Amino acid sequence: MFLKPNGSFRREKDCGGIMEGMRFFVVTFLVVVMIFLASQFFALNNERGEYVEQVEANSVETRILEIENKELKEDLEFYQDDKNLSKELRAQFNYHEPGEELLILVPGKEE
Repeated sequence: MFLKPNGSFRREKDCGGIMEGMRFFVVTFLVVVMIFLASQFFALNNERGEYVEQVEANSVETRILEIENKELKEDLEFYQDDKNLSKELRAQFNYHEPGEELLILVPGKEE
């Protein structure tokens, strides 16, 4: 009830039911939005965890490949010297130059 300027009371229309319905709609909407945002946050956090694991695995693989690359560079440097290459050919493939005689020693039986 409100007081009119002339001193009489007037009744304002009751809008309580509409306001309560609107309030319920807004609260429900905010709850749905919060649930959606929370689910997106957890999905994003899980995806981030997968990426972190992938980065760690790639770091390990990178380190292994760096070690392998270093070994290959050392081998390349070793075999670029003709003397070393000749030694390896002789050792692995029984290679001998023309005019050389090849002697192969076979270990005997131990008694």
